[in-house]
Amino acid sequence: MTNAPQHKLANLEILRFLCSVSVLLFHYHVFAYVGGQPDNIPHDQLPFYSAVGAFYDRGFFAVQYFWCISGFIFFWRYQQSLKEGLDAREFFVLRFTRLYPLHIVTLLYIATVQLGYHSMTGSFFTYVENTPFHFLQHLLMLGNIQQPYHTSFNGVTWSVSVEVFAYISFFVICKYIKQSGCAALVVALACSIAFIEFWPNNKFLQCFALFFFGGCACIVHRWLVKYRLTLVAAAGLFAYYGALTWCRSFWPPSGYFRMVICIPPVVLAFVCLPIPQLPITRWVQRAGELTYSVYMLHFPLILTAVTIAMALGIHFDCRSRALFVAYIIVVFGCAAICYRYFERPAQRMLRSAMLPPRVNPMSASA
Repeated sequence: MTNAPQHKLANLEILRFLCSVSVLLFHYHVFAYVGGQPDNIPHDQLPFYSAVGAFYDRGFFAVQYFWCISGFIFFWRYQQSLKEGLDAREFFVLRFTRLYPLHIVTLLYIATVQLGYHSMTGSFFTYVENTPFHFLQHLLMLGNIQQPYHTSFNGVTWSVSVEVFAYISFFVICKYIKQSGCAALVVALACSIAFIEFWPNNKFLQCFALFFFGGCACIVHRWLVKYRLTLVAAAGLFAYYGALTWCRSFWPPSGYFRMVICIPPVVLAFVCLPIPQLPITRWVQRAGELTYSVYMLHFPLILTAVTIAMALGIHFDCRSRALFVAYIIVVFGCAAICYRYFERPAQRMLRSAMLPPRVNPMSASA
């Protein structure tokens, strides 16, 4: 009753992989920080800019894509299971065991290494507001969510913390509202209007809008699959995106408006797109499973490298192609090891201890 479908939305794994690469490249310049101050190297001087410059310049949009993809996956995995009997304890144990083990380990590790960096330089690295109060916030998965924006410990976790509130809303809607798809659309539209017109910097409204638009995209995808219209939809959606790009000079100035009209259709189009199962696509799909590890580990790895370099009197040059290649390889390599030997075993152990036997411990590992 509570088992999720066993197959994967392979195209979404590819899209998640691209988003994780986008995050890595967007944060690559962190190597140039001294304490909390950036070195302000122009992006066009960073390695391979002609090929990946869009990721350096606009990689922050990966977070918004992650939110939309999460909404799609949650509706795909959990919408029917919640209606059929998955209860609150089971649902939140599944989410807690997916997110918290790596979150707490990286938090403790960063806190330790930042102390070492601080002892050498007199300041913390990049994320500088590392107080006991902020540590407590991170312990509760509430780090860096307050307005105005604060940066502490593993600063990138703000997006995960915000998304946790979307999980709570998702559970209430899918568990207790019969027409959960209609409710998701109402929430997405209401949050979109609110942050476009009134609170354009509110991270919660952005997250809720894109998360529930992702859920709506999942519902539309089911209908397209049922009537075998996925290929037609993919062509139509990419044509729509092309038309939007051609007409972008007429768009309102709000970048958030552009997110709402572009990101959910792109996610839906990507899911509908037929992608041949070549060895490279299968590899990328497997790499997509490492998204959370990549997201949580890339800053601790940068911090470790910079701290060791500081102790040895070495200065990193972000313009170095060797540094760039090593960064990508090390992050994905560590993420693969972490996923296989820590994340999955931790999930299995905790779920076996905390969930009833009728729930498959690895049935909802997304």
